[in-house]
Amino acid sequence: MASITLAGALAEEKPAAGISQTAAKAEPEDFTIYRIYDRVPVHLVDAFGVMLINTREENPSPQFIIAIRQSRTLISTSDAKMAAQALKLIPKGSKVRWYDSCTVPRSYGLPASVRDRFEASIKAAGLVLLDDYKLTCYCEK
Repeated sequence: MASITLAGALAEEKPAAGISQTAAKAEPEDFTIYRIYDRVPVHLVDAFGVMLINTREENPSPQFIIAIRQSRTLISTSDAKMAAQALKLIPKGSKVRWYDSCTVPRSYGLPASVRDRFEASIKAAGLVLLDDYKLTCYCEK
């Protein structure tokens, strides 16, 4: 069964059937949309951002993240159809930035078709996917 996690403004609304939600801990200065290896935060610095993560190395499984800065809304789901629906929360014509990590993309190991379909969903929602990514370095210093 696919799940979706909502945080922020949407977390205060009653969820639709089959959707679970949790409230994210608000951070005063920034909006953390993901933590690489549970330690390095990925901060949303744009109005809208997306991520695609492979949650299992041996048995690839996608996690789609859609983030909206103004309302501090964070949607995380393993279901591509739910992700496509969540993208419709972003106003048409908006610019969306892809967030990822340095060296190895978070989606490494997923079939290319998963990423292609996610990008197609972004465009189908009437959004503009920016060419430059926001990369977060997780390398030991």
